[in-house]
Amino acid sequence: PEGMDSLRGLVTDARRFRAQHQIPRATDVPVIVAIDGEAPAWWLDQLAALGDCSPTVGVRPESAAGHARLSAPGVEGFVPLAGLIDVEAERPRITKAIEGIESSIAGSRAKLSNPSFRDKAPSHVVTQEEGRLAELEAELAEQRRLLEELG
Repeated sequence: PEGMDSLRGLVTDARRFRAQHQIPRATDVPVIVAIDGEAPAWWLDQLAALGDCSPTVGVRPESAAGHARLSAPGVEGFVPLAGLIDVEAERPRITKAIEGIESSIAGSRAKLSNPSFRDKAPSHVVTQEEGRLAELEAELAEQRRLLEELG
């Protein structure tokens, strides 16, 4: 792997996965690590400790569906979802979150496309709304990715 950047990226993604799916710390999270080259033993040990997961070196699954994908330079991690999260419960929860985000995006776009808002609002308010829209669009992309991972 690329070293520390790869390790840092996978640790961040593993922690994000656990938080997004509200997985308790007591629950073991297996991660299949598909790596370009060799992974030193210390590297997997650090990933396990810092990412709060159980990594094993393996190959990329035939289908990414049913797996959460973690990625960093030169390495990918795949978390098998079966038995770890309730896919049938997660699907409607994520779908509802997507609908809420889409509604917020529509409202933000309507506000920003209103010439009266742009003319009358202070520039920092317009900039703040543009930032909010960018954050919402990033969150929408992330929620859609999560839904796709569920298969």
